[in-house]
Amino acid sequence: MSMILVNFLAFFDSTPSFLKHAHDQSMTFADLVAPLFLFVLGMMYRKSLVRRVSKTGRSSTYLHYVRRYLLVLVLGIIGGCVVQMRITFDWGILQAIGLAGIIALPFMELAWLWRTVTGVLFLGLHGFGILPFAQDAIAVAKHGGPMSTLAWAAVILFSSIAGDLFDPGNIGRIMKRISASGISWCFAIGRRSVGA
Repeated sequence: MSMILVNFLAFFDSTPSFLKHAHDQSMTFADLVAPLFLFVLGMMYRKSLVRRVSKTGRSSTYLHYVRRYLLVLVLGIIGGCVVQMRITFDWGILQAIGLAGIIALPFMELAWLWRTVTGVLFLGLHGFGILPFAQDAIAVAKHGGPMSTLAWAAVILFSSIAGDLFDPGNIGRIMKRISASGISWCFAIGRRSVGA
């Protein structure tokens, strides 16, 4: 719902600034919507994949997920063309979700430790292998552009671990742990941004 709200209200000048993306180094509610969406997607991704593998087999399941995420990517491209009323390949959130979902797919059945290692490697490649050479291009691209896909895939991998720990019967305790973890990460990243 937040994604729909933020994307719809972005077209109006009278929309409060906290419901629009920040244009500097700050962060607004609108900037959290896509990462939170990916986090929720990742929590359910592995559970859904493992259940489907047990029912239809690995090949059929992987083909299903590749098709699904390619469809999301293509719908993002078509949606961008419709909104701008011209042929465009501008990078949007649907393209980011589609490509990140495909990149994360081969790692979804791995144990939590290997998904963690893979996510850290993806962030390392993004932070030290891509970002230093393309910082300006990434900064001006929506959602970081295609070059930020490894970082988006890392979010999916990390959140799949949270999905492993999710037990609907213990929702209160889980929400406290996830909230404490999220606040800690935001504080750590915020301090690093302010110090830079």
